[in-house]
Amino acid sequence: MLVKKSKMNRRDFIATSLTAGAAATLVGKNVFGKEASPQWLKRPATVIRISNSEVMKKDGTVNAELVQKMVDKALCVFADVKDVSEAWSKFVRPEDIAGLKINTLGLKSIRNTNHVSHFHAVNNALISGLTRLGLKSENIIIWDRNDRDLSNAGYMPVTSGKGVRCYGTKEHAGFDEREYSVGKVKTRFSNILTRQTTALINVAQAKSHRLAGITAAMKNHYGSINNPKEFHDNACCNPGIAEIYSLAPVQQKTRLIIVDALYAVIEGGPGWSLHYMRPMNSILVATDPVAVDRVVLEMIDGIRKAEGMEPLANRVRFLEAASELKLGKADLAGIDLVDIN
Repeated sequence: MLVKKSKMNRRDFIATSLTAGAAATLVGKNVFGKEASPQWLKRPATVIRISNSEVMKKDGTVNAELVQKMVDKALCVFADVKDVSEAWSKFVRPEDIAGLKINTLGLKSIRNTNHVSHFHAVNNALISGLTRLGLKSENIIIWDRNDRDLSNAGYMPVTSGKGVRCYGTKEHAGFDEREYSVGKVKTRFSNILTRQTTALINVAQAKSHRLAGITAAMKNHYGSINNPKEFHDNACCNPGIAEIYSLAPVQQKTRLIIVDALYAVIEGGPGWSLHYMRPMNSILVATDPVAVDRVVLEMIDGIRKAEGMEPLANRVRFLEAASELKLGKADLAGIDLVDIN
């Protein structure tokens, strides 16, 4: 198994993305006291990308056992440890209530087919790691904006009893009464984020977006607020994606970012369609939301270039805005990409 750590220019980055894929919130920010910046995280703009060409079958079915191995390996490399439970301990405590914020928007055309099986495989791999760390399964909540979108990925509401919980904000939790000013607009966050969980795992998808250019880790929080439509002007900028990500609930709760890039939607997003879905066979792990979104952009643009399509980079403005807010690294030269093939 090859592990390669490098700094890349744009041309090299796209070439590597094609080979590996298609062929900040700092960790524990003020959560673990004075050890909030441990030795292994001297460079928070590190992105782990683990890829395996056999993880996705042509019919859309995912190899769940292989996904588990990929997630565990990526976490261990990121934390610089050999044991996955020790890796998880860098981000989450056994007494935490962990929320897995997933993105199930736009699945209508492929709902409840083999092509949504990767949602379950990735989330189950994360749940396995969290329970091995010592979290009770009922202290894990899979959530998104509403039950309808969750059901399109094959998730039904589970709000009580033993086992992992799963439900939408709109139907079961509601939005916190506290308002946050974002420019001239005010917004409220899901009670799942603000009141019901103590640790957030941002589980994002790799998709194009007709307004923002792409949607991945940062835009995932449009599913965490009560009024996302009010933040779609100006390519989701000023105010938009970056400003929402900078707000206290996101900053205080986020422990880890996982990007499910087993598939990418290279055009027509945020909706999913078989015509524009491409297997990238990758999972990304990071704590820098700007860096990981930049990697996702380069991966998608790498595929688009190979297919003769215009790049999305010219449409993506929120990464620079996020960099100016010091949320992470938007410049490829400042990102350490670690590839595990």
